[in-house]
Amino acid sequence: MPLLDRYEHPCHRPEYSTLVVRGTPWTTDLPPELAHLNLDLLDEDAFAGWPQGDLGGAGNGWVLATATALNHVVLEAHDSAPPPSDEQWGNVMESPLLSGGLGVNLTQVIQSEPMRGVRLGPPGLYRVRMHRRRLDDRREWLLQFWPADGVLEPPRRLSRGPRSAQDGDLDSDLAMDLVAIALWSPGQATKADLAERLLASIEEIDAALAYALRHELLHVDGRAASTVSLTPVDKRPPEVRDPFAAARKRSAAIKAWAKANGVKINQRGNIPPEVEEQFRRHQGPLT
Repeated sequence: MPLLDRYEHPCHRPEYSTLVVRGTPWTTDLPPELAHLNLDLLDEDAFAGWPQGDLGGAGNGWVLATATALNHVVLEAHDSAPPPSDEQWGNVMESPLLSGGLGVNLTQVIQSEPMRGVRLGPPGLYRVRMHRRRLDDRREWLLQFWPADGVLEPPRRLSRGPRSAQDGDLDSDLAMDLVAIALWSPGQATKADLAERLLASIEEIDAALAYALRHELLHVDGRAASTVSLTPVDKRPPEVRDPFAAARKRSAAIKAWAKANGVKINQRGNIPPEVEEQFRRHQGPLT
């Protein structure tokens, strides 16, 4: 389990209180053991539609975490799972990560030029262990990456530190942890397993499920039972989820207008340009 690469930034000031680590996303067909994953929902832009929890999450070529104004960040690449850190970290979690190859870089939400990072190796499934703790004037982060050898384990909390008055609502934080699990392992899970995986009580899991339903973060089946089925809600805008939706809507409106006004067109074929122009003149642009 040797350390392969390391990068340290002692004074990282992230945009929008979000720590961003980006790599190359996976773009080819997934192997059979990962075929259940929805790459669209694991895209960074899709995850950005959800509120962030108290730590963060990872997906297809990205890691996002909730940061403060000043942060000491260390990235490490390992050839296998490193041993647990001997140091006392307030919050620690692990998550799967898909990588299209090369490496990952500490960067910003909008800034186009990446900062330095670490090389990960060939395309595949990786795992990232995120550590965070408070220092006097900043937060300290250690992000460790290693190959997962095709074995997908859902996100897991390894440590959950005491909460202070500055921390957010536990229900919302746990709800985001449940979203992370549903992104990587949609389907059935027992509440006892979720509680053990997230270092929470079953009562706290119930409250987080209620929060997720109330804020439309998850589809939850069997919430009153001991086993639930979790599916993430697609928070992307409709035009991103279905880029042809607007065109279909306009086509249907033109055909309905043509029929009502005795304009002959093939209802199953393409709309002639002259009919589109007539519609535009008489009806104006479809809104």
